[in-house]
Amino acid sequence: MKRCFSFSFSFVLLATVVAGCQSGNNERLTQWILSGFQRSPEAIVADAIDPADPDRQREAIASLSSHSWGLEEPYLKAYSLLAGEADPGVRVAAINALGRAEAEQAKKYAPQVLKGLDDPVPAVRIEAAGALGKMNVDAAAEPLSGRARRDTDPAVRVASVRALTGYRTRPVLNVLLRCLDDPEFSVRFAARGALNEMTGLDAGCEVNDWNRRLAERPDPFQRPACEAGSSWWPF
Repeated sequence: MKRCFSFSFSFVLLATVVAGCQSGNNERLTQWILSGFQRSPEAIVADAIDPADPDRQREAIASLSSHSWGLEEPYLKAYSLLAGEADPGVRVAAINALGRAEAEQAKKYAPQVLKGLDDPVPAVRIEAAGALGKMNVDAAAEPLSGRARRDTDPAVRVASVRALTGYRTRPVLNVLLRCLDDPEFSVRFAARGALNEMTGLDAGCEVNDWNRRLAERPDPFQRPACEAGSSWWPF
């Protein structure tokens, strides 16, 4: 598989990150960063973009994204590119970092995360679903709905159901209702929690009971005043 980073691009990215940290206006930030690492930020960035050692790449991404400044640019751009790396563990780490960033900053990289929903590795699809649930971009509703209903891995279906909680549209609501009939208990359980979070109602695990309760409300997403302060969702 073609690597995402050529040597020249890696050098440019590394230079960009280092320059951003060491500009005259960020001397204090540079000192703080250097004091917080046993290894220099330059060395960690170099590990993150070196495809020769995926284990060190994953560790470097985790290290960078554990700090608030590592969840901002230019790091987000680097994570978006690393999300296409050959090693699935690197893809998981990169998508996880994007999902932990502030949603408004990370949304621009939603197309790269969306590709993760079609990844052959379930762990990558799970991480992509979680990140898209936080980003809440309209383009993700349909792909997440498809994974919630048809993914072969129950854990991916669960992650997709949970991600759909923030997509409050009637089509998504209908998908979650259908997920109440999933053969896996974990998916049905997640669907019930997502429906409760979206509507403020708890009609149990039967589709007919939910349809009956929702038919009584012109707006299914307007939470009842008596239940506004509580949530059935256990996570």
